[in-house]
Amino acid sequence: AHVAAPMGPDGPELERQVQQDTPLYFRSAGGHTTYFGAAIMPNTEEAGVPDPDGYVYIYGLQQDGGTKLVAARERAGDLGRIECWRYWNGREWTERKEDCAPIVPDVSCELSVSPMVGGFLHGKYVIVCQLGGITGNCVAVYWGDSPVGPFGPCVPLHYCSEPEEGKGIYAYNAKGHPHLSPAGELLVSYNVNTTSMDAHMAHAGIYRPRFVRIRQIS
Repeated sequence: AHVAAPMGPDGPELERQVQQDTPLYFRSAGGHTTYFGAAIMPNTEEAGVPDPDGYVYIYGLQQDGGTKLVAARERAGDLGRIECWRYWNGREWTERKEDCAPIVPDVSCELSVSPMVGGFLHGKYVIVCQLGGITGNCVAVYWGDSPVGPFGPCVPLHYCSEPEEGKGIYAYNAKGHPHLSPAGELLVSYNVNTTSMDAHMAHAGIYRPRFVRIRQIS
């Protein structure tokens, strides 16, 4: 669904919000389940990125023997006009969402795509995700030259050790936070939870985010 609310002097006026269904859950031309909304990246001057192009990039997931990343974009002022979105087909932007092509082969159901500022990755775009799906214990990154790549190989960076405690504990939802990161760094968070209500009651600190600071060293 797409939810929109006008901005008032004190923030979004939620009592005036409008919700509408979207056509963003579908099968690709190859027959693979595809849906958008896994991550959003504003590549605009207002976002303070190194190389703005005025677009907001919307990333989705395609299930094709794994979870693969696909991309769409629209001008920032027209984001709500879903009929105007364009989709990356591996060569160019097209109006046919069914033709969207994966830009990386293995990501998690939640992730982030961030333009880097400072360091040897300045101006590059970094995908932060978790390898192995919802039960994966490794935070990893890809980086590339544009919001749709080409991206290099996946680089594992941090092992999430919390599940080793047992108690039904798992790690998930790794993503970057460029607005909280100084130049040359990227603050990354991941969440920890448990399937055991008894463990929650006995150890309230399980269910909270953990943070890792990625520093570029050249």
